[in-house]
Amino acid sequence: MRGTIFQQLLSLTAFATHHATTHTHTVNTLLSPHLAHHIPTHVLPSAATAVLQVRFASKKQGGSTQNHRGQNPKNLGWKMAGGQVANPGNIIVRQRGRTWHPGNWVGIGRDYTLYALRRGKIMTHRCPFRKRKWVYLELLEEEASKGSEVEEAHQGVEGEAAHEGVAVSQ
Repeated sequence: MRGTIFQQLLSLTAFATHHATTHTHTVNTLLSPHLAHHIPTHVLPSAATAVLQVRFASKKQGGSTQNHRGQNPKNLGWKMAGGQVANPGNIIVRQRGRTWHPGNWVGIGRDYTLYALRRGKIMTHRCPFRKRKWVYLELLEEEASKGSEVEEAHQGVEGEAAHEGVAVSQ
């Protein structure tokens, strides 16, 4: 058998994996004469396979993961049920994205939180054509009358401003 010592060890490891270690006489015949007396035959199969079983780390060693701790609850969902009376500023729904759309007298925050703009009863509606879900307020009678008074007063100011030639911004 010719070649370097490493090549001889490689061929021996292939042989040792297929045969039992009791065939030491065949292992001795495979070795060249100058290599046979340096390696004991009872150590040869394990020593030869140890050369090939060196394993390097593919990833840098790290500690145990602690990344998923400390995530606070987001408290999403309905804060007031449909049919309840909401005061101005009451949060109705906290949501991610615009799942529920604001309707009459309902405002929307920059995190898509829906809140009441006036005092009224919370109502929901699902549009069958656009597949949208709406939240709106049915104003209570005292709020509805107050709203009409405000609109009448605003129309009166517009009339006076138009008479004077001044534009009123809404």
